[in-house]
Amino acid sequence: MNATNEVGFKTYTDNRSITIGSACNGADPSCLLLDGAFLSSASVNAPDLVIGNEVVADTNTAGNIHVDAAINHAGRVALITGGNVDQTAASQPPVWYYRGRAVALNASNVIANLAGKTTGGSFSLTNGQSLNIVTETGGLGPNTSP
Repeated sequence: MNATNEVGFKTYTDNRSITIGSACNGADPSCLLLDGAFLSSASVNAPDLVIGNEVVADTNTAGNIHVDAAINHAGRVALITGGNVDQTAASQPPVWYYRGRAVALNASNVIANLAGKTTGGSFSLTNGQSLNIVTETGGLGPNTSP
């Protein structure tokens, strides 16, 4: 997969969860399943990797997003949902952008730049290096200037 701007994955069914890993999360057994190794590989060649959708008027708004496998995409990674974002596997992308009802990124991440927004819940992060807080500008990904 090659793209000059972004590669995006979103559900066809409204409120369906998305799991990055090898099996759907037990709480959401009928998810859109994305393989973390595939997303991290050269198979996805694009500056931005966008997973999910939160536009309520669409019929494919993502439910919860579960990160159960590392995402080590070389570019910016955006996880966008009207549901919650949770994580059990650490990731190392240079830029993460999260938007969800509540965000819990409590694995041992190595993230350099982070932008995030919740729509009513808490935002928690465990990170193993210096972190720049950045703002989202334009499209779905963040501006990487701190």
